[in-house]
Amino acid sequence: MTGVRVVTICPGSIDTEFNQAADIPEGEIAAISLVQGSLGGVLDACVRAILNDQGVTIPGIRNWVAVTTGRFSPRGIATWVLAKILRSGAEKAQLSGRSSSDPR
Repeated sequence: MTGVRVVTICPGSIDTEFNQAADIPEGEIAAISLVQGSLGGVLDACVRAILNDQGVTIPGIRNWVAVTTGRFSPRGIATWVLAKILRSGAEKAQLSGRSSSDPR
């Protein structure tokens, strides 16, 4: 055994300063993310996963529910819901003066 551990973390959208640095309006992130977690919550989940030898962790009960619901929903329904969310985000971005092809 090498002592190396690998943990896959599926945090979803995280509230950090990156969004401000990238000049992404707060409403735009909320439009495309069902759940937004905190950096502290993700770090806690990461440490717990390492200590418990978990290979994959999804921090936060709301994030877990969103991921699990998507996995067990019929594909057509999951695709329809995701398309509605992403279209709403794109429309809000266009209203704020940014195009969906803006590389920022």
